[in-house]
This record gives sequence, C-alpha cells and structure tokens, in this order.
Amino acid sequence: MSVVTKADFAVRTGAELAGRTKTSVRLEFVPLRVRRGRLEVQVRPGDAGWRLWSFAPRADEVLAREATRLAQNELGLPGSSVQLGAFGTPNSGLTAVFIHLVRPFEGKSPRPELTLRSSWKDVRGVQLAPETRLVVAHARARVEHDVEHGSAGFLMVGEEFTVSELRHVHEAARGG
Repeated sequence: MSVVTKADFAVRTGAELAGRTKTSVRLEFVPLRVRRGRLEVQVRPGDAGWRLWSFAPRADEVLAREATRLAQNELGLPGSSVQLGAFGTPNSGLTAVFIHLVRPFEGKSPRPELTLRSSWKDVRGVQLAPETRLVVAHARARVEHDVEHGSAGFLMVGEEFTVSELRHVHEAARGG
C-alpha cells in the first residue's frame, strides 16, 4: 500500500482529468430568517414560481468558505451558512446547497439592489418552482431539527439576545 500526499493527489487528479470535460459546480442558497413569528425564505422570481439564489464558486476555494463569502458579499446577508447537501452528477453538473441562517440586522438591507429583485416569503406558504420546492422543504426540516436539537437557533438571533427572542426562533422553526 502506497501513501499518496495531497500534492501527489492534486497532480495525479489534474493529469487524469486532462482532456475530460470539467464538471460544473454551483452553490445554491436557502436564506432563512425569523420575522414576525414566521420562518421566511428569500426568493427571486422565476418562470415557474419563486426560485433560490445560485452562484458559481471560485475554482480554487473550499466550498464552505466560498459559501460564507458569497452569502456575505453577493447576498449581503449577515449570518452563517450550513451545507444541506449536494445534488447532481459529474456529467450534468453538481449543485451544493447551503442554508443561510440570517441574523437580524438594523436599518436597510446590506444589498438594497438585491431587495428589488427578491422577496422574503413565509416558508410554509410560498409558491415555489418545482425543483425549488423539495430543496426548501429539506432546508425547513433541517432547520427545525437543528433549532430544536442543535445550535441553529443561536445563529438566527443577534449577538446579544433575550430568551424571548430565542423562544420566537424556536416557535417559528416549529411552525407555531
């Protein structure tokens, strides 16, 4: 059994892939926030209903770091990104889906030009494009579980918060 270093792997992988079609990779975001007792998703208009935001990552970056950068710079939303899953095939392209848990922010949207092209909708009542519906349902279930049994609730309140604010996040995630 031989040991392969990271450098060897990168060189071998690059050489083995030379001449092959590269797999396209997209990062898709499910931005979620709690507002007025509801769990809301940020969506943009599409031909068959509301859609999610999607971006091409930098080729030389780790996906989790790239997701954080894109959520902050492209979406302009404070918070934390958590990977939900990856879908697709090498031939058709891969989409890595990240839930972006949005912290409350004061004043105007950090990216007002996106506000004009998007809308916050109640996650339980929004009419989504067919391919988006399943992704949002999985994201909602994951957040409900992670708020109840993990630390996701703390990621959706401000740096300083009251127990009441945290309780509102728990109630919104459960749908009540």
